[in-house]
Amino acid sequence: ELSVLQDLIRDVQQSDLVYGVLRLGWVGEPLLHPQVEEILNWLVQAWREKPFAHRIEIPTNGTLLNHNYARITAEAGDVPFVWIFEVDAFDYDSYLSHHKEPLWTRVLDNINFLLKEVQEKQPRELRIILQDTITAATADDAAKFRDFWTGHMSSYGLTVNQKGHGLPRDGGHWLHY
Repeated sequence: ELSVLQDLIRDVQQSDLVYGVLRLGWVGEPLLHPQVEEILNWLVQAWREKPFAHRIEIPTNGTLLNHNYARITAEAGDVPFVWIFEVDAFDYDSYLSHHKEPLWTRVLDNINFLLKEVQEKQPRELRIILQDTITAATADDAAKFRDFWTGHMSSYGLTVNQKGHGLPRDGGHWLHY
């Protein structure tokens, strides 16, 4: 519930504390929360009143990312939102090797909308991390993941860094293995 998050953030702000990371979550997918749009808008307002975290992470598989969520975070250029996309894929077939439903096109369209928003609005603090879970069966595809997403992000004028372990904490956009 939004009121629980609001109480928590207000307590942090009143205590003059700043979290390292505030990670949104809801039954495995934060974008399933019925109030996610309201939560994102409120987080922008609260952070601008008094920063409460160095990063606001949104881990998602990308299937429920919509235009409103993308716009809210891209327009909040000074708020440190970090989209963590657990895509594990670089095309339709690789997507099916990690996911049960054939939603590659939907995920790619959703990410593309966010990338377009980032390209147009150039938010100073918003970051995108694309994750690839490498297994013994998919280890040979890591280079294809890298090449696809590096080229894809570049087509929107974005540069990506790479990190093989531990979630990237530095600025910029990342491929994470």
